Amino acid sequence: MSIKTDRSMSFTDRIHPLLISTLFFIMGIIAAAHTLSFVALSFLVVSALGITLLFNQNGKRGALYLAFVIMLPFTIGFCRYTHVTHSYFTVKQLITDRSFDCTGWVSENSSQLDQKRFKHKLTVTLTSITLPDKTVVKTPYTLTFYLLQKPLCKPGDTLSIKNITIQAPKLKFEHYLLKESSLGTLFLPNIDYTCLSTAPYSFARISADNKQRVSTALTYKLNKLTHTLFCTIFLGTKPSNTLYLTSVKELFSYWGIIHYLARSGLHVALIVMIWSLLLCWLPLPYYFKQLLLMSLIGLYTILTWSSISFIRAFVTFLLYKFCIFHSRPSHAVHILTLTTLGILTANPLQLFFLDFQLSFALTFALAWFNEIKIYYKNSKTIEATT
Repeated sequence: MSIKTDRSMSFTDRIHPLLISTLFFIMGIIAAAHTLSFVALSFLVVSALGITLLFNQNGKRGALYLAFVIMLPFTIGFCRYTHVTHSYFTVKQLITDRSFDCTGWVSENSSQLDQKRFKHKLTVTLTSITLPDKTVVKTPYTLTFYLLQKPLCKPGDTLSIKNITIQAPKLKFEHYLLKESSLGTLFLPNIDYTCLSTAPYSFARISADNKQRVSTALTYKLNKLTHTLFCTIFLGTKPSNTLYLTSVKELFSYWGIIHYLARSGLHVALIVMIWSLLLCWLPLPYYFKQLLLMSLIGLYTILTWSSISFIRAFVTFLLYKFCIFHSRPSHAVHILTLTTLGILTANPLQLFFLDFQLSFALTFALAWFNEIKIYYKNSKTIEATT
């Protein structure tokens, strides 16, 4: 009986509704980002009808399926993109070409020693903006300063910054700033700031101090070329002196392997594999080993700089472990789809940038073709046994 059921199930029947919902969530983001022409709108309608008919061959799915799997995700994607962009440009319109004060906490205070002028980078996550008319606007966005003098503050400190003026950037760069949730990047000799409070035990300060401690320790233990490679590949950041990085990039470009310098999900997979092999030798319960492995990967995430591909791999890893702890079957396509939906819900602007597109599209293509291979392999096995 089970064999007949498996043989009667087509490949399209195996496609989870979550995948269809994610596709139409993405369509909703695209529809909100671009003014829909008649051709684009017709394409969306025909696609919706085609997919509905494809999954309604046996009459099992009707109007509710159309509403919850197609129309609702499309509407949510449209509204989410609209809300994110509207909130950002509302604040941006209030401060562009106007002097304002702001309050926020330091998320980064680093130095790039090989730069000629603006060597010091200060990133502040804002909590509020005070306009010239004393109106206070709450905001979650960031401001990045490149300064001649390094400010005497540390990550986690709360600052009050006076007399900031932001000019309107170019359109393409403004979309990048929106994706990064940044109001702007300023190059200044110094800033007029006051430290309102210091948080010596904040997560931001502990994370930044440990990152700096690891990078500094490796500077003394590795030669400059090895340190440059280690920082770019395993730490996900540029070294303080990028002289060797330029020559390494040129060499890697010549051989067509410059993408190896960008830390990706492959590095997470390699670290997980190495730690899993080492933990196999410890006489510990299985679930304790899994918790220990998750803790080690979490520590590695805290001590390094993240990228979109690294976040994808880390979230995917956590979802796999969640399935293990709850004794649920794991499926690569389903987990990747859920990861995509979560990241785009948090930041729909990621969809329009190449790093997200390459990372997710290539990974999804590999998982999808692997699923097709497994399906047809199982189909041949079933036919051989009947």
